[in-house]
Amino acid sequence: MNKKYKARIDRAIQYIESNLANKISQADVASVSHFSDYHFHRIFTGMVGETVNDYIVRRRLECAVNLLIFRTELSVTQIALENGFSSTANFSKAVKRHFGFSPSEIRNPDKIKNSKIGKISSKYRKEFSPSDLYPARVTNEVMHLEMEIHVKLKTL
Repeated sequence: MNKKYKARIDRAIQYIESNLANKISQADVASVSHFSDYHFHRIFTGMVGETVNDYIVRRRLECAVNLLIFRTELSVTQIALENGFSSTANFSKAVKRHFGFSPSEIRNPDKIKNSKIGKISSKYRKEFSPSDLYPARVTNEVMHLEMEIHVKLKTL
């Protein structure tokens, strides 16, 4: 992998991450990385493993679901609009398609424990349970693991 290309793609990803709530076009991202639109699309897809638009939508969904879980005082509409979705309906469809659950089901996972909908796989064919997103799933055993790291510095 060309280091210069990697640095330019990293710059494009940083631009995307800092502008997720805004409308982002592929041309804007390509210009930040100093590639032509066509060449940028090919390079980005090859290096990242998904298209620019798929990356943007996935990152927006991940940020929005994080807000759904941890910022319960915000409405679904507020979260949708703050994360670059044009409407609550578009947001709900995208969340359902990606995660297999609606935003309200992700926000309240106890309601769907015994539901058939809990058996749905995500877009990437992985089993997904909204309750796995909550920090209560982390046990004290996991939090109290201690690791010993042995570091040696050598001057060459």
